[in-house]
Amino acid sequence: MPDTPTGKLVEDFMAALAGDADAHRAFIEARFTPDLLAVADMDQHVSMFAQLAADFGGQPVTGFTATATQARITVFAAGLGEHLAITFDTTAGDPVRIAGLQTG
Repeated sequence: MPDTPTGKLVEDFMAALAGDADAHRAFIEARFTPDLLAVADMDQHVSMFAQLAADFGGQPVTGFTATATQARITVFAAGLGEHLAITFDTTAGDPVRIAGLQTG
């Protein structure tokens, strides 16, 4: 990952996916915007993270691009047998926060 705030966000995201539910919760609380947090309750966010972790947690990032408002990574989803793109809508600043998240 590049040594940038967005690169750090991706590193932190992948590290959280490799962790347990407490690591997922800590990342969500620290790196999601208030608007994204308001979309669902914390149990739903943690459940979504658990699914992402099952799909590609612990796998290396195989592609990375970023703009001022978005980052896109590619990760091999072993359980699915394919590479998946993950797109983050991001905020400016340090730390960068996730305002939206899409897979596929």
